[in-house]
Amino acid sequence: MRTHSSFPPTVALHAPLPSLACDVRIDVHEHTTTAVGAADPGAAWRAAQEFELADRLNAAEETLLGAIAEPGASCQVAHLYECRMMRLAKAGDRGNAEMAHAASVRWMWRSVEKARSVDALPLAIAARAHERRLAEVAKRWDRSRDAADTAC
Repeated sequence: MRTHSSFPPTVALHAPLPSLACDVRIDVHEHTTTAVGAADPGAAWRAAQEFELADRLNAAEETLLGAIAEPGASCQVAHLYECRMMRLAKAGDRGNAEMAHAASVRWMWRSVEKARSVDALPLAIAARAHERRLAEVAKRWDRSRDAADTAC
């Protein structure tokens, strides 16, 4: 399995997808699916981060969706919006941080919709945990201005 220093580490379950002509690895811990032999997901992640910083969110989403197999692409978009939420909250932009929060949760649940039935339950569990964790972060915004206690 390929690993990239700037791409989330993988502790993968191996699951071949018969509908694809490639091997797919599903990382339940980091919610990442990478198509082996596809475009470099680390480069896609770095490019998506640059697009996000420039507020080119559609380009960021398309970059990840084009380089990473589903359902992992949707998980990575969710992670991108989570990082955006943390960054904006730390900068004091609560309104846009809340929009990023909603987008992150929406994309995480989209990954469940895109999963094969065998992958749907672990992803649904991960999506629910993601939603709860981000809700806890949002609650802390009310108690503290420093909501960015998780580095992305």
